[in-house]
Amino acid sequence: PKVFSVVMAGAGVKRGMAYGTSDATGGEPDENPVTVESFAKTVYYQLGIDAEKELMAPGSRPIEIVDGGNVLKDVIA
Repeated sequence: PKVFSVVMAGAGVKRGMAYGTSDATGGEPDENPVTVESFAKTVYYQLGIDAEKELMAPGSRPIEIVDGGNVLKDVIA
């Protein structure tokens, strides 16, 4: 559950590249680990959505679209 693969295509993503590695057994991230938050921020960035924006929940509670993470500039063409 700590290592998984995702295929991205189109939307200005670099072609034919692999980003990040796992250890020899595939059980732990090794180089350039990516969090779910960073993946989400990257997708939202490419779609033109401001992931820093807060939405209002019932009861006037602000909720962040993505809490944490960074845009992965290395995967963007």
